[in-house]
Amino acid sequence: MAIGFGLVVLAMIAVALLVVRSQEADALVDHTFEVQSTAQSLLSQVQAAENGQRGFLITGDEDYLKPSPWRLPGCQSFPQAFARSRPTTRGSKPVWTGWSH
Repeated sequence: MAIGFGLVVLAMIAVALLVVRSQEADALVDHTFEVQSTAQSLLSQVQAAENGQRGFLITGDEDYLKPSPWRLPGCQSFPQAFARSRPTTRGSKPVWTGWSH
């Protein structure tokens, strides 16, 4: 009887540990999606700036250098997106450090 009770307690502890680990994994996945979303926003802003500069260089029209009036509501400007990216990546371990020695 004591062995059966011990096995039940051990199983409950194992389940509790698995639940905690699963919650930690879920939090990491959510963080990853947030970082990816912020990076995509930054990329979109850089591409828009490049397109504007290219349009200005080709035409000489300074209107190409102005922020896009058709930007969707909720889209962040580059400084806002960049400022938002700093805290989301602070403390994160680098996935790849490059070829530096």
